[in-house]
Amino acid sequence: MRRCRAFPQENASVFNAIRSFPDCMLLIEGTAACPNTKALHRERLRSSEKHIANLVRHRARLVETLNEGRASSMD
Repeated sequence: MRRCRAFPQENASVFNAIRSFPDCMLLIEGTAACPNTKALHRERLRSSEKHIANLVRHRARLVETLNEGRASSMD
């Protein structure tokens, strides 16, 4: 194996391990998601959607508070 200054020799085992990953684990266009990670991705998506919904509700409350303040200052 040719030595490269950007990737020291001590990282060779890491790179060899990465090369052994199935295509679905690599960022290769057109490959399908790994079946064993789909459940994790679904759970992360559910978590992200809950977080987004909470942020949307929080934003709506802030907008309402600002609008109430604007209306009372016009009286």
